[in-house]
Amino acid sequence: MPCGGSSANAVFFRIGAIAYNLFMGFKRLSSLEGWERHTIATFRWKLIQVAGRIVRHAGRVVLRLCVNSEELTRMTGIRRECFGLAT
Repeated sequence: MPCGGSSANAVFFRIGAIAYNLFMGFKRLSSLEGWERHTIATFRWKLIQVAGRIVRHAGRVVLRLCVNSEELTRMTGIRRECFGLAT
């Protein structure tokens, strides 16, 4: 339990349930083949916790990611799916 107050604990668990439901919706609508069984931690590890560096070059700001071309294609595909769902 995060704290001793029962009402604060109830809010904590409700936020956790909302986050889980949002993740499950995201996973069903935009996940790739073979990723349906991944957990929240696996999604976070593969998509969010990617090494990168912000670089200024020729007047532009560029994000350089440390991933191979297959993973980059996967990430951009998921991003396009999310943007398509938003419109």
